[in-house]
Amino acid sequence: MPLDTQPRKRKGRTRFDDSVTSPAQRPLDALADRSYDEDGNEVPPAVARRPSVIARKRFSESVLWWIDMVGTVLFAAAGCLGAGEQGLDFIGCLVIGAVCGVGGGTVRDIMFIDRSHAGPAVFWVREPIYLEVAIVASVAAFCAQVYMEEHAKAVYAHALWEDAVFWLDSIGLGCCACMGVDEAVKHRLRYIPMLVVAFLSSVGGGVLRDVLCQTPVRVMRADKEMYAPAPILAGMVYYALLGRMPIGRRTICAVAACVGLRYYAVSTGSRLPTLA
Repeated sequence: MPLDTQPRKRKGRTRFDDSVTSPAQRPLDALADRSYDEDGNEVPPAVARRPSVIARKRFSESVLWWIDMVGTVLFAAAGCLGAGEQGLDFIGCLVIGAVCGVGGGTVRDIMFIDRSHAGPAVFWVREPIYLEVAIVASVAAFCAQVYMEEHAKAVYAHALWEDAVFWLDSIGLGCCACMGVDEAVKHRLRYIPMLVVAFLSSVGGGVLRDVLCQTPVRVMRADKEMYAPAPILAGMVYYALLGRMPIGRRTICAVAACVGLRYYAVSTGSRLPTLA
């Protein structure tokens, strides 16, 4: 006898018999995507539809977008200036700046590729404004460098250039580490994988820059400064403050920790131990 797959009426609501229907035949409400708050905790559907919750979610997404954009701009400018130090021309500086600006986020998105969803996975393909902003920031950094070399003394211009690269790179490291942690929390990763995502999101662009410029990868060398622990510390601070501070404040604290550690390492000459 054929199975009855027709919905049965009860108390004015439609009910499907789970024993005779497949998941694809059940109501769409049962297969709806779950909602999560900014700390990665599941939010009940009734709460997720409240106007106040929706407003907070939109605000958090807006803040994260600006953090990601600031990191893109800072890394692009630092990458362009770093390429200029190696003697690259305008096009070379532009390419290195753009790659450095979007490189860390590209590495981050590649780790979370989900082939079950159609469409591009990399953020700057979905939203080309990131790549456009990275190019504009590279052009602005190149023009500023040329202006300083022409209108300032060579020693002063070089010192100013080094300071600019340091501060841009440090703040960018902190911002990208925060974005990496946020993405890892959304995918409900454990603590160690989360720190790996934050680390790779921060240093991915710099690694690509050093490889393209054929220079030693800074994050793997301890001859100049203690570079690698800074984004890891930023990720730890950002994660520790989840649920304790608003997103803007905890981002500031994480970036401050990253910049502070790098400044301390440069000022004191602290380095990680080596075998050589």
